[in-house]
Amino acid sequence: MKKPKTQEQLCLYLLLKNKVMTPLKFIENGLISYHQRIGDLRGKDINVLMKKVSFKNQFGNKSEHGTWSLPNKSKAEKLYKELTK
Repeated sequence: MKKPKTQEQLCLYLLLKNKVMTPLKFIENGLISYHQRIGDLRGKDINVLMKKVSFKNQFGNKSEHGTWSLPNKSKAEKLYKELTK
């Protein structure tokens, strides 16, 4: 798989290479505006699933964050190849 050259390509690359992505994983990989890029992918008919995960923060308060994954990786791989031509 070719190296990503845009934020959209990076978002798709990370979703393809990882079973589940979290906000921290996106940020650690240099993708700060991941919400926008996920929206862009959905606009290109890529189904990105979002699941809320509950946890307790460092102060003991209940909170939640999202995780994202691709249920149809073959369609996403096809788009990635088109984007990285």
